[in-house]
Amino acid sequence: MLVKDCLQMLGYSAKDSNELCLYANLICPYSQRIVLALEALEINYIHNEIDFVLKPEQFENISPFGKVPLVKVKSFYLFGSMSILTYVNTQYQNALMPYDIEKNALLHSWSVAIDDIHRSLRAVFTEKDTITFNECIKMFRKQLEILWQSPLNIKKDSFDLLDIYAAPLLVLTSAIEMLGEINLIPDEFRDLLSHYESILPISTIDNPRYRKEIRLFLIENNSALHQQFKAMNC
Repeated sequence: MLVKDCLQMLGYSAKDSNELCLYANLICPYSQRIVLALEALEINYIHNEIDFVLKPEQFENISPFGKVPLVKVKSFYLFGSMSILTYVNTQYQNALMPYDIEKNALLHSWSVAIDDIHRSLRAVFTEKDTITFNECIKMFRKQLEILWQSPLNIKKDSFDLLDIYAAPLLVLTSAIEMLGEINLIPDEFRDLLSHYESILPISTIDNPRYRKEIRLFLIENNSALHQQFKAMNC
């Protein structure tokens, strides 16, 4: 079931829109957040794929910090996944964030927490010292366990901003698990991970290709890490 189907089951319908222009890289989890939201709300958009290494000069000229995702809206540009998602949500029926002030604040708090978890994941696949590497893994798993216990109660029969943030994180983590033969995701998340993989738009992220690109990206940029993973056989 695709994300848009989940939202339609919850009573949200598509809305006509002018096309947005999205600059993104589809193996970037921050870009995937925007793609998930746009696909879920059936918003027409033009996708410009941006290479992490060979960024077009045009993109460098329009992006303040040279990072994806970036969205052109009318005559201005928005950057930062939270800013873009807030704009999209405001324009399209508040489908991703509720009107309820308390729940909305909770969603924002836990979305920021997921950004912190992303940083912990980065520490896992950039650390070369074996002892520190194992400590990073423990910290990352602990943070995921805390996320699972959040008062928002992540579950398969709902879809909101937290899912937009959590889905790319878990799918990326799964890809890194496969690369490094290492256990990163607590068992509680396994069913949810399968669900997230099923709702990622297949036209955007074909899972085998996506995982292959993640492997190639990591090995290409850190071949020593790849050898370390294999040697440790975690």
